[in-house]
Amino acid sequence: METSLGFGISSLLNVFGGYRKTALRLIDVENNCVVETYTPHRYFALSYRWGEDVEQVKLESGTLSQKSGRRKVLLPKTIRDAITLTSRLEGGYLWTDVLCIIQDSEEDKKIQIGRMCNIYANAVLTIVAGEGENANAGLSRVCNHTTDRPLLHDTLDTAQRGWGSLLDGPWASRAWTYQETILSKRLLLVLQDRIDLFC
Repeated sequence: METSLGFGISSLLNVFGGYRKTALRLIDVENNCVVETYTPHRYFALSYRWGEDVEQVKLESGTLSQKSGRRKVLLPKTIRDAITLTSRLEGGYLWTDVLCIIQDSEEDKKIQIGRMCNIYANAVLTIVAGEGENANAGLSRVCNHTTDRPLLHDTLDTAQRGWGSLLDGPWASRAWTYQETILSKRLLLVLQDRIDLFC
């Protein structure tokens, strides 16, 4: 499924976190475009595995120079599902590394990676794609929900089992996940058979 995603950057004014030189880039989930902002916004973050051998759209210097217009791009299923979930939960904006860090700019990577603690700490919620070997695994439990069983488990016992499944799964094999877990205020853990919220 192709998604129309604007790569033209629209700049919003003011200062975000004292950074005048570099803006925070976010996906505007209602308008399907990447925006640059210097103003604090309510946003969710996505924690997932890129995986190997997965062709995916990346934010690059060339796409930033396209100031207007939209192009059809094929986003990985996990990102598409996270955009859908963010919209359903009225999150407004979504941060994900592949579309919010300029991937072919060592300077931007250095700046944005240095801000990672603020990016996850300031997110209202971090969506954790807990299963799946790559970015095309999706969030099937959220976006293809067809069962009458409750989506969100709220007892300590079931939450601990969900956390155990996460730590035994492919998501935990990434070094970045420790940082994302520690810094996030809230984690929405999405596994194949369950969803858990950790605050």
